[in-house]
Amino acid sequence: MSPFWYKWFHPPPAPPGFGSGKVLPESDAWWLSRLTIHWLSPFLNVGFSRPLEKDDLWDLPEARRTASLADAVERNYYARCPPGKRPFHMREVQDEKASSDNNEKAEVRQEQDAKKAPLYDESLFKAVYQTFKRRILGAGLLLVLGDTLVTTTPLVNKVFLTWLTDRYVYARLTDEERALAAEASITKPRGIGYGIGLAFAIFVMQGKRRIYVCTPTQFAGKTDADQMSNHFQLASMTTGLYVRTSVIGTVFRKALRLSGKSRAEYSVGHITTLISTDATRLDSVFFLGHYIWAAPIQLAIGIGLLIGNLGVSALVGLGVILLTLPIQFVLISIMLTQFKKGVKITDQRVRLTTEVLQGIRLIKVYGWESFYLGRIVQLRSQEIKRLRKSSLALALLVAMFVFMPQLAAVLSFITYALTKHDLNIAIIFTSLQLFNIMRAPLLLLPFSLSGLASAVVSFNRLSEFLNAEELERPYLINPAQELAVEVDGDFEWENVPKLDEGLKAKDDKNSTSQKQGEDKKDKAKEEETQQQLKQSNSRWWKRGKDAPELPSPLPLTTNPEEKSTIPTAEMSGEKENPFGLTGLHLHIPRGSFVAISSVLQAMIGEMKRTKGEVVFGGSVAYVPQAPWIKNATFSEVIQACSLEHDLEILPQGENTEIGEKGINLSGGQKARVSLARAAYSQADIVLLDDPLAAVDAYVGKTILENCLLNGPLAKRTRVLVTHALNVLDKADYIYVMDQGKIIEQGTYPELISRNEVFCRLIEEYGNTDSQKTNQPTFTDSAARPGGGKESGSDDVDAALMQTEERNTGAVSWDVYKKYL
Repeated sequence: MSPFWYKWFHPPPAPPGFGSGKVLPESDAWWLSRLTIHWLSPFLNVGFSRPLEKDDLWDLPEARRTASLADAVERNYYARCPPGKRPFHMREVQDEKASSDNNEKAEVRQEQDAKKAPLYDESLFKAVYQTFKRRILGAGLLLVLGDTLVTTTPLVNKVFLTWLTDRYVYARLTDEERALAAEASITKPRGIGYGIGLAFAIFVMQGKRRIYVCTPTQFAGKTDADQMSNHFQLASMTTGLYVRTSVIGTVFRKALRLSGKSRAEYSVGHITTLISTDATRLDSVFFLGHYIWAAPIQLAIGIGLLIGNLGVSALVGLGVILLTLPIQFVLISIMLTQFKKGVKITDQRVRLTTEVLQGIRLIKVYGWESFYLGRIVQLRSQEIKRLRKSSLALALLVAMFVFMPQLAAVLSFITYALTKHDLNIAIIFTSLQLFNIMRAPLLLLPFSLSGLASAVVSFNRLSEFLNAEELERPYLINPAQELAVEVDGDFEWENVPKLDEGLKAKDDKNSTSQKQGEDKKDKAKEEETQQQLKQSNSRWWKRGKDAPELPSPLPLTTNPEEKSTIPTAEMSGEKENPFGLTGLHLHIPRGSFVAISSVLQAMIGEMKRTKGEVVFGGSVAYVPQAPWIKNATFSEVIQACSLEHDLEILPQGENTEIGEKGINLSGGQKARVSLARAAYSQADIVLLDDPLAAVDAYVGKTILENCLLNGPLAKRTRVLVTHALNVLDKADYIYVMDQGKIIEQGTYPELISRNEVFCRLIEEYGNTDSQKTNQPTFTDSAARPGGGKESGSDDVDAALMQTEERNTGAVSWDVYKKYL
C-alpha cells in the first residue's frame, strides 16, 4: 500500500479535455480568488497530474477575442479620422444614420457639429487609450498604491527599530535608573503587542523589487510580497497583450482592403514588419509607460524622506547618484543604437542568405560560392560586433545599478558621522532602504523614455498604414435584379508611385549631413564589392586570354534605403499610361455561360473603377489564374474536375496534406483544386480566370464537359476568361476585347457570320486548338504513369505535417549538470 505522501505528490491524471467548452473563469471568480489568483489553481492541478494539452485551455470570453478587440480599436480609430479616410462599411453606417433623421433633425445636428468643430487627430494612441482606458487607469491606480506602500515602508521600519532600541535599553535599566527616568518624564516603551503590530505592518507593506533586464529594448520588473504591484504587473501586461493583438487584427483587416496603389507602396514585407516589430513594441509600453509619471514621483518622495532622515548629509549620496545619470543615459543610448544597427544588419544577412539559398544553382554554375560566403561572414561579423558593444553597455549599466546606491549610502553615512551625528540602527537601516528603493525608478525612467520613443515611432507608422488608400466598394449584390451580372463603367490599373520620388520624400525627412556620410560609406563598400567581384571572376573563371567575360553577381545593398540601379521607364523619362477598360457594358443573364477576356479583375475590384458601377445578382465565387491553395483536405466535387487519377496516385488520397501553398501539387492540380472549391461553394455566379490554361487540352475538355456544362456548375452563371478558342462554341454569349474595349459581342454563330476579327481568329487558330483535345496527355509531374505511390508505403511516413516533438515529465539531472 502506497504511503499517503505518495498519493499527495502523485495524483491520478486528470481526464482529457479539461478546458474544452469552458470559458475562462477569471471574470466570474470571487474577489478573494481574484486577489490571490486562486481561480487558476484547477488548471495548475491538471498540469501537476499530467502534461498539459491544447484541449486543457479554457476558451476566451467573447470580449477578449481578437475580433472583438480589433472591432473596438478600429471603430475608435476611424472615428478620429475624416470621413473620407474611413472604410466604406463605416461610411455606410454613418450615411444610414444620417438618412434615418428627418430634415429638421439633420439641420440641428449640422449646426451642433459646426459649433463643436471636431478635430480629427488621426491618433492611434488615443484610439487605443479610449478602447482600454479602464484597464490602463486601473493599472495606474494599482501602481500608485503599491509604490506608496513600498516607499513609506522605511517610515514604519524606523518607528519599529526605534521602539526596539528603546525597549532593549529600558529592559537593561535598573530599578533606580527607571525611577530617575520616570522623574525625567521618560515614559516606558509600549508592550510587545505594539512591536508585533509594527512587524506585521512591515510584512504587509514591504515589497522586494527584483529587476531583470531582458533585452536592450524591454524591461521587466517583478514585485514580491506586494499584491498591488503584482496585480499592476498582471493588468498592465495583459493590457499590452490586448493592444498588440487588436492592432495586429486591425492591420490584417486593412491589408485586405488596400487598393492597387497602396499594395505597391506597402509590400508584404512592410506589413509583416508592422505586425512583427511595430505592434510588438506596443506590448511593453503599457507596462513601462506608467513609470514615466510614477518614477519621478517616487524619486521625489524618496529624496524628501532621505533628507528628513539624514539631513544635509543625504545630498552627498544624492549628488553621486545624479552624477551617474548622464552616464546611464549615454550607456542606454549606446545600447539601443547598437541594438537597432544590429537588427538592420541581421535583416540584411537573413535576406542575403535567403537569396543565396534560392539561387544556389546559379551560384554553383558561376562559381560565386566564396564571394557570397564572404559577404555573409562579413555581415555576421558586423552583427556580432554590434551585439558585443550592446552587451558591454548593458553589463556596465547593470553594474552601476547595483554598485552606485551602495556607494551613495556609504558616502552619506560618512558625511553624517563627520558632522557629529549619532549613527543609530534606525537611521542606518532606514536610509539603506530608501537608497535601495530609489535605484529602481532611476533605472526604469530611462528605459521607459526609450520605450516610449520607440512606441511613438511605431504608432506613427501604423497610423500611416491605416490611412492608406483602400479599394472602393468593388461591386453591389442585388439578388432581386433580373440579370446575373451588370457592368457599366470605366476601369484602369493604378499607377505605381515613382521609386525616385518615394525615396526623395524619405530622404527629405533625414538630415543632409548624415545622408552624405552614409553615401560615402556606401560608395566605399560598393568599390570594395566590385573589387571582390573582379577577383572572384578572375580566380574561378579565367581560362586564358580568350576566356569569355562572365556576368557579375548583382550588387549587394548594404543600406536599406539605397536606390535601385535597375533602369525603369520613369528613369529614362518615359511615362506610360496605365492600361484601362473604357466603355465596358456587360449584361449577363442568369444561368448563362459567357466567354470573355480581361475583365474579371475589373469586376471583382482589383482594377480601379473611374466611372459607373458593377452589380451582381447573387453570391460570387472567383477562380483565379494563380490558384490560392490552403493546407487542408478536400473530399467533394472530384469527378467533375478530373481529379480521380490524381487522388489515386497521392499517398493518402483525398486526405493527403498538400503542404504550404500546395508545394507538392503541380500547377494543373492546383487549378483543379481551386475549381473544385468554387464548385463546392454553391455560389450563384462563378468567375473563372482561365482555369483551363494550367491543364492539358484533354483534361480541359473533360472539365468543360463534366463541370462547366453538365456538372455542378451547369445551372449557375459562369463567366469564363480564356484563350482556348475551341471552347467558345459552347458558350451562350461571347465578348471579344482589344486594347481595353469591347470590339465584338454576340453568340458564336453571329460572330462567325460577321467575318470580322473573331472569325479570322477561329480560322487561324481554332483548328490547331481542337486537335489537341483528341487524346490524353500527362503534363502534371505528379500525374504521370509510374509517379504514384509505391505499394506498401507507410501512410504515417507520408504525412507532410507531423506533431511537434516534446519532452514531458520531470527535468532530467543531465539538464541541471549542463546548466551548472
